[in-house]
Order: sequence, then C-alpha cells, then structure tokens
Amino acid sequence: MTENKIILVIIGGLGGVQSGPNMLTELQQAHKPNLNALMRKSVCGLVHLTDAGKTPSKPAALAGLLGYSRKPQQPFAKRFHRKALVLTSDPVMRRVAARCSIPVRTCAPGVAAVFAAIDQPGAGILILHIPDAEPFGLQKEYYD
Repeated sequence: MTENKIILVIIGGLGGVQSGPNMLTELQQAHKPNLNALMRKSVCGLVHLTDAGKTPSKPAALAGLLGYSRKPQQPFAKRFHRKALVLTSDPVMRRVAARCSIPVRTCAPGVAAVFAAIDQPGAGILILHIPDAEPFGLQKEYYD
C-alpha cells in the first residue's frame, strides 16, 4: 500500500489588490498556464484568516494556515493525524513551524529540494513555503 502525500504550497505576495479597468488582482490577470494546469488536478480552497478588510501579521497568517489560531494547543501530528515537514528559507516560517512542533528543513530558494523531500518517508504532509513570488518569476507574465 502506498502512502498518500499532501503537499501544501504557500506562496507569499500573490494576493494583490483588485485594480485596473476589470478590477482583477495581478494574479488573476497574469498568464499562468502551468499554475492553472496544477490547480485543475488539485484540491484547492480559500482560507479567511481574519475578518474582511483586515490583514493579519505574517506569523499569524502562517500559523493560521497550519491550523492554529493563537497558540498551538497540540502538536501538528496529533491534530491532523499526519506527520509534516516544512521546507522554507524564511526565518519567520521556521519560527512558526517550531512553535507548531513541525520539523523544518531549511532549503535554498528554489524548488530543487522539494523533489528530494517528496520521497522522504514518514512525512505525510509536505509544506512548501515560498516567501516571495517575485524572485522566482511567478509574476513575470504580469509585467511582460
């Protein structure tokens, strides 16, 4: 029997503000065929971490995405019955993951380490955190 893996990709800086004649965000306006193809094959959702019009702090937003409101009550593995592994180069995400008792593997910016971590046994949930989309060219098409 193969173990199913859950991959949670957190990309910072893609929210944007609705603007322009069609009132779309930068992400909605961008030409993104690879991201669209991935989303069609995935289970996607929208999480509201705060009330409308309020922007949470980065640590609060990351903790909310990991399932915690204020302070972690239980370790992540007990809450979700799966072990997790966080891949990030961001010090804020490393601190949040440590508070949530999730092991962290520091990786250089980029996705090369992701493929090695996907095959790692024992981690049922792989959380890939990309702190800023711009250096990776994820918003490049919007500016072309």
